[in-house]
Amino acid sequence: MLSFSMPLPEEMMSRTDSAALEPEAATGTQMDAEAGTETETETVSAEEPSVPQRAAFSPSQIAQGVEYLATHNQWNRDEMEKIPALQGLWDAVNTYQLDLIRSFNDQLASTPLTAILEGLERTPKTGYYAAKADHVITLSTYIKRLR
Repeated sequence: MLSFSMPLPEEMMSRTDSAALEPEAATGTQMDAEAGTETETETVSAEEPSVPQRAAFSPSQIAQGVEYLATHNQWNRDEMEKIPALQGLWDAVNTYQLDLIRSFNDQLASTPLTAILEGLERTPKTGYYAAKADHVITLSTYIKRLR
């Protein structure tokens, strides 16, 4: 958890009553020992990034996505982005985002995605599979690299 302190404006820090000199954990204030003044703290939580919730798709959109995955050995980013159920999948596969790929597979129950998941679970990867200018992933080659 990441936290940082932000001091109150000068006019707020000039309080001298005894309550101002006591640290108050519940209100997010703390005592500045050297200056003898109170500062207000704000805690910012840096939580683990969560997998975004995927939208619900119609049966025909799911079927269109499953058909594309089953019938194409070369996954083209531009083509996949035109299919609502596949939007973002190419980027997730290209950057080895296991949890995001898993969320796609939860909706699509696709044999190619299952093979990718099994490979990534055995051999975790980071970085990029394809160069930024390359918008095609050859599925058979991708899966072989995971073995």
